[in-house]
Amino acid sequence: MTGLHSWLRVATSLLAASHAIATRHLRMKRLSVTQVSQSQIDSLTPVARYASASYCAPSSTLAWDCTDCRANPSFHPIAAGGNSFTVQYWFVGYDPVLDSVIASVQGTKPSAIVPLLIDGDIELVNLDSTLFPGLDPSIKAHQGFADAHS
Repeated sequence: MTGLHSWLRVATSLLAASHAIATRHLRMKRLSVTQVSQSQIDSLTPVARYASASYCAPSSTLAWDCTDCRANPSFHPIAAGGNSFTVQYWFVGYDPVLDSVIASVQGTKPSAIVPLLIDGDIELVNLDSTLFPGLDPSIKAHQGFADAHS
């Protein structure tokens, strides 16, 4: 095994060196920074709290009692689910202040292999018309999302 490990170290070093040489002349263009006003931040805060609440267990989002939940006290949860491993946490409900239906889904946990595989299924497909009635047929979603949603 020692010979194999030595060979892998040499190959990795050569690969890293060739990458460094190939990219040494590339420079990232520095982009300007756009200042965001406090009112813009304030308008996005409720939405950010909904996104953050999607990491709470369904029992908390249905009771609407986690820290991020309490930041939007007028929200009415309707359904929640997931197990944070094979199915990401999610919840749906209504916010009368925003006059909006909110659907929030936990992001992918890198430690959970099944969601990574689902996320990797990126073929674009039509959504199920029974789940999305009246949806324009030109709207597509990644196969992994469509399968997980159905």
